[in-house]
Amino acid sequence: MHINISNMSFYFFKNTFTLLFSVVFILIGLSSSGIAQSNIQQIKLSGSYYFGDGYSSDRQESIDLARRDLTEKIVVSVASDSRLEIEEDDVSITSIAQMRIRSMSRLQLRGLNYITEKRRDQSYHTVAYIRKAQFYESLDIEKQTLFTKLDFALQSERTGNYQQAISTYIELLARSVFFPQAVLTQVERHGVHMEMQHFARNRINTFLNELDIRFVRADDRGTQQSPELYLIFQVTHRGTPVNGLWMGIVGDGFAEHIVFNGNVEVYYDQMIDRNRINIPFRISPRPGNDLDEDLVPIAMRSTPSLTRPIEVSMMDVIKPDIRVEELSGGRYRFHPMFSSAFSVSEVRWEFSDGTVSTEVSPVHRFSDTTSPVVTMTLNRMNDLRVRKVIGSTITETRITSPEVSTPAPRPTQTGYRAPASHQTHLNQMLRFHSADELLAYLHRLRDSRQVRFGRSSDVRPELSYIAIVENSTNRVHTILSPVDQRLRFNLKTNASYAENEVQPRYSGYRVVWFQFN
Repeated sequence: MHINISNMSFYFFKNTFTLLFSVVFILIGLSSSGIAQSNIQQIKLSGSYYFGDGYSSDRQESIDLARRDLTEKIVVSVASDSRLEIEEDDVSITSIAQMRIRSMSRLQLRGLNYITEKRRDQSYHTVAYIRKAQFYESLDIEKQTLFTKLDFALQSERTGNYQQAISTYIELLARSVFFPQAVLTQVERHGVHMEMQHFARNRINTFLNELDIRFVRADDRGTQQSPELYLIFQVTHRGTPVNGLWMGIVGDGFAEHIVFNGNVEVYYDQMIDRNRINIPFRISPRPGNDLDEDLVPIAMRSTPSLTRPIEVSMMDVIKPDIRVEELSGGRYRFHPMFSSAFSVSEVRWEFSDGTVSTEVSPVHRFSDTTSPVVTMTLNRMNDLRVRKVIGSTITETRITSPEVSTPAPRPTQTGYRAPASHQTHLNQMLRFHSADELLAYLHRLRDSRQVRFGRSSDVRPELSYIAIVENSTNRVHTILSPVDQRLRFNLKTNASYAENEVQPRYSGYRVVWFQFN
C-alpha cells in the first residue's frame, strides 16, 4: 500500500490553517465586541455625554431608535418641569414633549455619533451619543438663527412691510414652540426681555387688532328657491390692503375664505331672519409657503386669531318693498315684497289716516285721499321700514332707518355698459348658481348661433366675456366684461381690473370665455 506523504502533509496543513484562522476571527470579533462594550460603558459612566439606546433585528432601525431615545432623554434633561409634563403610562407623552422631541430631529446636532454592535442573537444594539458641550453649541447656533429672523421681522415692521413681518413671526412662533429650551429675546437687540414665542404672539395679536374690517354688501347669487348668500368685506391694515389672512364665520360648518388684495367674500349658508346681524367672524393669519412642512401643523395650532363681531346689513338681498293692488271703491290691497329667503315673523302697516294693521296683506280705504301714504315695518325693525305714497302712480319709495333716513341708491351698472342685445342674457347668467347651469345656457345660445364659447383661443379675447368658476364648489364666482378702456369690469361687484391683473387675481379658478355673435 502506497501512501502519498506529501498530500497528507498538505491537507493537514490546510485544515490546521483553516482552524487557526477561524479561531483568530472569532477572537477578533469577541475583541471588537468587547471594545464596543468598553466604549459604551465609558460613554455612559463619564457624565459628559447625552446617550440613547436602540435595539432591533434591523440595523438601521436600531440606529433610529437610539436617536429617538437620545432626543427623549435630552428633552427631559433640558426642559424644565414647568414646561414639560410626561404622562405616567410610559406609552404616550404630552403634545409639548412630542413637539420638542421632533425638534431635536430637526436640529443639526454637531458631533453626534453611533456605536452599533451585533449581539449573539443576531440582533443589533446601537448607542447614539453626543458630548453635552457639543449639543449646547448646536443649540446656540440654532438660537442665533432665530435671533436673525426676529431682527428681520422687526426691520420689516419698521419699513411698513407688516405682512412679511407677520409671516416671519408665525415661523418664529412655531420654531420657538418646537425648541427644546426657552428662547429669550435680548433687550439690547429687541427692546424687551421675553420668551420668543410670547413676543411673536404679541406682535401677531397687535397686527390683528389694528385691522380695519369694513362690510361692503351682501350678494344673493342663488335662485329664489335656493339662495346663495355672500358677505363681501374689505380688510386693510393702516390703510393698506392685506393678503394672506383667512376670514370665516365662527361656528361649526362655516368655511374660511382667503383675503386677497384686501377683499374677501364669505359664504353665508343661513336663512335671513333680520336685517342687521352682529355676526362673530374669525380672522387668522396663515404661514407662508416657505415654512418647513413639519412646522406647518404647529404654526396652524399656535398662531393666534381674532374674533370680532361685525354688523352686517342684509338690505341688498332682502330688498323690502310694497306691492299695491288697486281694488274697486277706492280700496287698496297691500302686499309685502322681499327676498324669498327672508323669514317674516311680523308685519305692521301704518296708514296716513292713523289706521294700523298687522295683517299680512291688508285691504284699506283711506279716509284722507289728499296724499295717502302707507308704511310697512317688518319684524319690528326700523331699518326694515318701507314708505310709499299712493296715487295714480307710485311717487315715492324709500327705506328709512334711525341711522340713515334715505340711503343713496347703489349703482346697478358697472363702468362697463353692455349692449342691449347682451344685457338680457347677461342678467340671466348672473343669476346662475352653478357652472353647469351656465354651460347649459351657453350651449343653447350656441345652438341658435348667438354665442361662441370655450377657451381664449376660441374667441377674440378683447371682445369676450370671462366667466370665473370656483373649482372646489363649481359655483359661478363672477363674470368679467370685455376689455373697455384697458379694463375689465366685474359685473357683480362693479370692481374694475387692469387686463394684466385678471390672470394673477383669479389663478386657481376655472374660466370660460364667451363672445356674442
